[in-house]
Amino acid sequence: MSYQAPLRREIKTQAKRMMLNLLSLRVTLVVVGVQMAFFFLRILCNGTLRLTMANLSAYGDTASGVYVLEEGINVIFRMDLTGTVAAVSMTYPQIAAFVIINAILFLLISPLRLGAMEAYWKVTRGDGGKVVEMFRWYLEKGRLLKAWVVEFCLQAVVGAVTFVASTPSLYLFYQFYSSTASLAGVDFSKRLMLWTADILAILAMLFGVWLHSLLLPVRYCLASHPEFTLKDTFYRGFRSARGIRGGMYRFRLSYIIWFFLSRLTYGAMDLFVLPYSSLGSMLYLTQAAKWYREKPGEAPAPAEETLPEDTDPAEDAAPEDEKGEDTDE
Repeated sequence: MSYQAPLRREIKTQAKRMMLNLLSLRVTLVVVGVQMAFFFLRILCNGTLRLTMANLSAYGDTASGVYVLEEGINVIFRMDLTGTVAAVSMTYPQIAAFVIINAILFLLISPLRLGAMEAYWKVTRGDGGKVVEMFRWYLEKGRLLKAWVVEFCLQAVVGAVTFVASTPSLYLFYQFYSSTASLAGVDFSKRLMLWTADILAILAMLFGVWLHSLLLPVRYCLASHPEFTLKDTFYRGFRSARGIRGGMYRFRLSYIIWFFLSRLTYGAMDLFVLPYSSLGSMLYLTQAAKWYREKPGEAPAPAEETLPEDTDPAEDAAPEDEKGEDTDE
């Protein structure tokens, strides 16, 4: 009997059941608890950017832009149409504290997140485990360095590239608000500019999700096989999603509302979202890779590219193009 194409609804239902596993619950509580503690620590130590909304009259004729002053940097964005100004003001000591604090917290949380992913893999396989095993990622030098590199790519690199991709929409928003003082000045060309800015902003967000979903199997591969070198981790991580990247992207998009809720609650919703999305993605990679490897009519991979049959889904590769469709939740 041929392997059935994985359905998102079924995978998510299975992921919800696995979330109730005792190991999964304990690991999630530890990770999210540490994340929330670090979040409040960033606030106390000026490790966050503070956006101030002020009345337009308080800024007079000051134009939008980035102002480098003796005491710090001010970023001002005038919105004459609404009579408000969005401003971010940071002194140089605050900028230094922002960079140092976030760098330290990143170095501390990254190994813990990989430890959580390793535990989730054990849950999907039905293996036993202990919460204390998460902290092995701090104690073993090889694991620690690999966790930092992989998480840096997933967080810093993806975030920076997504921000660059959003600059066209930010520029159009700037042009719209800097050239529109009242509703009377909003003609068709201005509306078109605003619509274009909205569309480009959505496309930039979708591109960011795609880039993250492209790199996510690398994290799962490292969590599944901590003994791999960085080169093998990236190589096998990318191979594990070969042929199912489109499906993986759409699967991650199906969580988009949950990701927004996580952001709105400053990570508190990760008590649900982190295990739900992680376990679901692991199950999707596992089942989709099997389906594409076993579906009828596919040419076998060259001998030098074929992996042993008992390899983990994080190592398996699938044919290049995805043709199946699955239903959403």
